[in-house]
Amino acid sequence: MALIRVEIEQFEWEGNVLIHLPTGAAFAWQNGKTCTGAVTTEWGKAADVLASGDEFDPSEIDIVARHLMKEHEGVAI
Repeated sequence: MALIRVEIEQFEWEGNVLIHLPTGAAFAWQNGKTCTGAVTTEWGKAADVLASGDEFDPSEIDIVARHLMKEHEGVAI
């Protein structure tokens, strides 16, 4: 097992949902049209060892995702 560092490049926007591509963890605002409100999280495989043997720290995924979301907060989609 190798603990992999979470990088900004591992994330992609799908509409108003931010996805951590390696694990499928998804982050979305309660009010997606204006990118505001509480953030909901679907963890996907964030706490799992992936088939490749790689593993991510879910708390690091959360920190980077919320940083990226803060940059887009309040932007209408």
